[in-house]
Amino acid sequence: MTILSDRVRRLDSTSADSARLVEHIFPRLREELLQLDRYLDAPPEAAHLKPVDQWTDAVVDRFLHGANYEGYPLPWPALRGLFGVRPAEVTLWAGPGGTGKSMLTSQIALALACRSQKICIASLEMPPVMTAYRLARQALGGEPPFSERIREILTSAGKFIWLYEQTGSAQWRRMLALARYCVAELGITQFVLDSVMKCGIPKDDYNSQIAFVDALCALAKDTGMHVHLISHTRKGRDGPKSDENQDVRGASEVTDLVDNVMMLARNRDKEREKQKAVPDSALILESDAMLTCSKQRHGEWQGALHLWYHPNAMSFLDHAQGLPAAAIFPAREPGGDDDF
Repeated sequence: MTILSDRVRRLDSTSADSARLVEHIFPRLREELLQLDRYLDAPPEAAHLKPVDQWTDAVVDRFLHGANYEGYPLPWPALRGLFGVRPAEVTLWAGPGGTGKSMLTSQIALALACRSQKICIASLEMPPVMTAYRLARQALGGEPPFSERIREILTSAGKFIWLYEQTGSAQWRRMLALARYCVAELGITQFVLDSVMKCGIPKDDYNSQIAFVDALCALAKDTGMHVHLISHTRKGRDGPKSDENQDVRGASEVTDLVDNVMMLARNRDKEREKQKAVPDSALILESDAMLTCSKQRHGEWQGALHLWYHPNAMSFLDHAQGLPAAAIFPAREPGGDDDF
């Protein structure tokens, strides 16, 4: 104000002086006002800019009750406290073709349904009746397949699990729309997509692959839904060494975008050894498969879990002498956010 007052005092009240006032002072003021225009309408992102102490209570609570943040447990007790299915994340389940990824995620979906989670399984590689058959086998847990028991299981599962009735290829934007519909209209909390390669994206169209996965990650963050993506690894990668993120088929950025990467590999050496007349007993005792966590953005554990396959229950177990258990569905209607 002092500089402006001095300039005004040096100018008399004549029109020429007034013109000089406008010319020498107000143009600069107008320029300054123009520079402020961009701040008049705050962008939506501004509402999300907060000082770090806004999360103090949540951080303290996490230190005191860290176990509550592990997420919904997977079907294997050996992973309790190490890895769980947390809201608002995307997990990539990868492995060579024929490894059992669909079977594994079906078993996980069943375990989540028993925790009152609502799941959509969009399998573009398997007819819905086969997906339902597999779920029933897994839910039976090795029990005799009596008709009434099967009907009871599927009736209970129908309160928690939806199947997308389409096989073959589907456009990735329509699958994204399906995921949005599931969470908005059905209250789905877990979305399983099997598989990424069936979503109408050429294998060399890396930009579309990245755009699709990035959109799914944004959807998960915005809605709290957990998205499970099933993908293949590159050909020639199988066995214990197929546990690196770069082995996942497609754009390398896909594994950068997702929150978790889980790699499944079959023990092909054991399978070949079992065909011999006199197999190596030590090799026969090895696990049938290995599930490797090669990325966990919001957890501290990365490592491997040995799995043994139970053919009658079509399920993986985390102990050689383990037995599958029949699924027990909640009697109450699914609410979405029950205790972990």
